[in-house]
Amino acid sequence: GIGIVIGLIVALVSITAACTLLLPRDAVPEPNQRRLSLMDAAVLVRAPPFLLFLVAAGLAQASHAMFYTYGTLHWQRLGLTNTWCGVLWAIGVVAEIVLFWFAPVVARRITPLTLLGIGLAAGIVRWTAMGIDPPFALLIPLQVLHGLTFGAAHLGAVQAIAQGLPATHAATAQSLLAVVSGGIGAALATQWAGSLYAVQGGRTYWAMAVLSTVALVALLALFQRRRDGLLSAA
Repeated sequence: GIGIVIGLIVALVSITAACTLLLPRDAVPEPNQRRLSLMDAAVLVRAPPFLLFLVAAGLAQASHAMFYTYGTLHWQRLGLTNTWCGVLWAIGVVAEIVLFWFAPVVARRITPLTLLGIGLAAGIVRWTAMGIDPPFALLIPLQVLHGLTFGAAHLGAVQAIAQGLPATHAATAQSLLAVVSGGIGAALATQWAGSLYAVQGGRTYWAMAVLSTVALVALLALFQRRRDGLLSAA
């Protein structure tokens, strides 16, 4: 029954919390390091290329709001059973795991920002197609695209920070990315998706395609000034 879900979540979060007790104490920032992080954040948010990067990478993840929140409910309304909904979710998860498994090979062949761009282009295709309530047979390859819309975009964003910023700014940049993509961006996109889904149903996916398009435009603008680096304020 559904009651077991809460128990599983509590158990897994408790295990995660217990694991943090095993972390080395030097992993906890000292007060002066915290002040330095605030200074790093100020430097980063004043750099136009980094802001373009945040828009592109943040919206790449925020565009999943409709799928994450209402995707299963919508499939059920279309007549899919719980089992098949679970299978479709599993396909998406396996696709991203496969990509991450081969991440070292991918990183040698594709630059980070190009990888992010591939994820955004896949998002435009995926969310546009999802908006037409496609048949089950088409849902399978669309779920495979999760390896790109989430996996490639995430991998590209993380690598862009690792390669495009000095080590002194990398941790702060990752934190800002998490705030935009998994925090503020996801919250606003979810609120927007909820308002639209109440009226538009599955066509709300087209709004997510718009987010992917805006993100791709921001990334193309970043490509125009990529020689300046993510920190350039020029």
